[in-house]
Amino acid sequence: MEFLNEEETSTIKREEYYWAQIAAEMRRSWVKNKQKVSLKDFLIKFSYAKKPKVESAVDREIRLKQSKNFWLLATGLKKKGKKK
Repeated sequence: MEFLNEEETSTIKREEYYWAQIAAEMRRSWVKNKQKVSLKDFLIKFSYAKKPKVESAVDREIRLKQSKNFWLLATGLKKKGKKK
């Protein structure tokens, strides 16, 4: 099961190594310095976006207050509040 989970989450599959090796060999026939052609040059690397962090209600309230205070200050308006 561990092997199957690793294979499922792995970004590079065996077939991609196979095709990259073929591409590298084809490229070696065209270049002057054949030693500089690497298999890693032909592997496609994908970067997956990480899952967005779930924001708590407290964090959201803090950000909302900060934004309101910034815009009130920038526009010169006064905050509506309770009168004492």
